[in-house]
Amino acid sequence: MKYKPVSKEKIEEIYEKIKKLKREKIFLIEDIKTLEIAIDYKLKPLIILITEKIAESFSSLLNSSDIIEDKIFIISEKRIKKLKQVKTNPGIIALFKKRDSKNIKPKKTEYYFALERIQDPGNVGTIIRSALNFNVSKVLLSKGSASIYNPKVVRGSMGTVMIQQIKENLELKKELLSLKEKGFKVYLTSSKIGKSIDSINFEFPSIFVLGNESKGISPEIEETGDFWIKIPTTGKSDSLNVSVSASIIMYEIYKKNH
Repeated sequence: MKYKPVSKEKIEEIYEKIKKLKREKIFLIEDIKTLEIAIDYKLKPLIILITEKIAESFSSLLNSSDIIEDKIFIISEKRIKKLKQVKTNPGIIALFKKRDSKNIKPKKTEYYFALERIQDPGNVGTIIRSALNFNVSKVLLSKGSASIYNPKVVRGSMGTVMIQQIKENLELKKELLSLKEKGFKVYLTSSKIGKSIDSINFEFPSIFVLGNESKGISPEIEETGDFWIKIPTTGKSDSLNVSVSASIIMYEIYKKNH
């Protein structure tokens, strides 16, 4: 299938949207695997730009999906360099809007994960990807956390950031206190103190708080906690990566409820 070349005017329009990703609530996908997942989830792209170099090998996926042909355009290598946000872009840019939360099936177990100032986009993306796989009801991100519209978060989440229920840029203490008034229990995570996650019968609804990669959970968020929990380890290293810790805790909750 032959795709139309993108016009200079369309490139300028897209460039303006990319500069305002968060304000426009647009996600940028710049790798084939994440785009394949987005298409599998039946997400509809606003536009897809591909270079001639990869158009032929990629056409089978596009032809097998229900993407409207007039959403796909050929772009030159030179022009895609102006638009790309990651160095390893293979020659593809796709823009998507986040799916409305009302289209997401409700989870059987009501529990949230709250991220306090987690700044590495890869960590945030991985946590969101795990959250969807382990039926986490919602992910809460405090102010100072990596934005869900960051292309590296989108890639790290493998596109699940467009489906998982998420609230970001929160005054986290205020949010936690509000949820506690609704009956939520707050579990604070630590590498050193608290009960081991394999010995706890978790109470629901609940929120599990993960702290900043280097500083952990702040004193003001500690004030909101009902319980401290930790992952049992050998202790041979200082701590686990925050996204690894999140995935282990999610699995333990999922296992106990299935």
